[in-house]
Amino acid sequence: MKRSIKILTAVVLGSAAVVSLTAYGHHYWHASDPEQRAEWIVERVSKRLDLTGDQITTLNQLKDRLLTFRSEMKQNRVKTREELASLFAAPQLDQNRIVSIVQEKTAVMNQRAPEFVAALAGFTDSLSEAQRQEALVMMEERFKHRSH
Repeated sequence: MKRSIKILTAVVLGSAAVVSLTAYGHHYWHASDPEQRAEWIVERVSKRLDLTGDQITTLNQLKDRLLTFRSEMKQNRVKTREELASLFAAPQLDQNRIVSIVQEKTAVMNQRAPEFVAALAGFTDSLSEAQRQEALVMMEERFKHRSH
């Protein structure tokens, strides 16, 4: 084989490896840490919608509320899983307790929902009509991507 063909083959294979590893790392990085993922989303939305400083501040407040709530829910998740495991291990399933657990989780969501809706409204109300339209396009793209 000619030397030029070997070099060309090495360059093509090396480039393919770099692109593959970059794509994998890019995907893995976004999925690995909720805080980093949220920051990435804020940056992406800020750039794509061309947000002002005030709009970015409002979006960051929404992000912080969501991350705080997520963290609170995650802390209770281990306890809930342990309790559910013990209920399933019992000779008879305590249906009333399981319904109670579901109602507790639903109550927390219902209690926090107005806070999130207000934060979301604060952000969306600050958008111009063009920004709203672009946000809708972004949502549709995301829905298409998630519904394969």
